[in-house]
Amino acid sequence: MLSHKNMMYQVVNLHNVIAIPPKTQVISLLPPWHVYQLATSYYSYSWGITNRYSNVANFSNDLREHGCDFIVAVPLVIENLYKKVMQSVKKMPAARRNLVSFFLKASRSYVTATRVVKGLSLKHVHEPPSFLKLIACWLVHLFLGPIHALANALVYKKIRDQ
Repeated sequence: MLSHKNMMYQVVNLHNVIAIPPKTQVISLLPPWHVYQLATSYYSYSWGITNRYSNVANFSNDLREHGCDFIVAVPLVIENLYKKVMQSVKKMPAARRNLVSFFLKASRSYVTATRVVKGLSLKHVHEPPSFLKLIACWLVHLFLGPIHALANALVYKKIRDQ
């Protein structure tokens, strides 16, 4: 059973896992009575984050109408969103599909390295990364940052707008 202490730990420490700046838009697909939804809502309220509630039936419309920076949902919903995006990528011409694939791989590496550099990597919660790992991640972060920004402007924005 979860205690009040467990809930407050989530509220106080969620920013250590994912830094959500104030004035961020969050859409939640969890019901308001779900314990994780309660914790993320309290976190949102304490940091001045806009939290909207949606459901699977209205999610696409809510996303188009309000936009969002983060989604609070169960993994199955995220997996289904990913599958839909990847199905649309598979329908693209080969050159475009390869470009999107390159951007996705570069962005994944960039985000992973950035989490290590900023101390947000869950793999290094109990043991910090070695000095060499940290240097390697800094280099990946620096070199792939512009590619990730380009992918965000050219590809990810179009995917989000769909």
